[in-house]
Amino acid sequence: MTLEPFLPTAGVLLLLGGCTLATIGLIGLIRRPDLFEQLHVAGLVTGPGVVLVLLASVGTGSANTVTSAILVVAFVLLTSSISTHVIAQAGARRYTSLPHGGSDGSVAAPPHLGRMAGPEAVARPTTTGMRVMVAYDASPAAGLASDLVAAIDWPVGTVVRLVRAERDEIGSSDQSSTRKAEPETSLDRAARLVERPGIRVETAIVRGDVADAIVDDAVAFGADVLVAGSRRGGLVRSMVG
Repeated sequence: MTLEPFLPTAGVLLLLGGCTLATIGLIGLIRRPDLFEQLHVAGLVTGPGVVLVLLASVGTGSANTVTSAILVVAFVLLTSSISTHVIAQAGARRYTSLPHGGSDGSVAAPPHLGRMAGPEAVARPTTTGMRVMVAYDASPAAGLASDLVAAIDWPVGTVVRLVRAERDEIGSSDQSSTRKAEPETSLDRAARLVERPGIRVETAIVRGDVADAIVDDAVAFGADVLVAGSRRGGLVRSMVG
């Protein structure tokens, strides 16, 4: 039994799937006003949408056509990620370099931050730098995150905030003070690695539910970028953890 009779059907299904994803992505481009949200939904068009349309060439049954399509798929996957990165970088630099403050000496937060954070994060002091927050728990993953932040050439005036979130626990005062001193030491050590001329670094320890405490602190800080390490817990653990 050969697969040749099923190739036209497979080609049609792949084409329909690719066109559907591309349509969803184009609708998202029209509906989303923010550059970074547009880049996100555009990934449906330049990623799986284009790939499925090209793979629909299997319906032709031509080896030459399928081979050419596979080469184009490889080219698209390589160039689309590079172009997305360049556009996102240009958008971030445009936001940080253009003065768009009000008469009170404040600047508006980016559209995506304003919708996420609420009225308390809409304005902040005028600066040409960025506000970068690092969720740091002294783990190897957090060390990689802080190393990444230290390696990036941030604009002058950038403020980097290293935050460690801890759950509130009932214990003796001696144990509590010991636990408090340890994260402060690791935070200070990470701060020294990140700090350099033109970049201000601050540290903080927040209490409560880890995820909620970090998000609340990022909102109050007015973070442009939130960096956190990955625990590499696997697909299932990542979905349920």
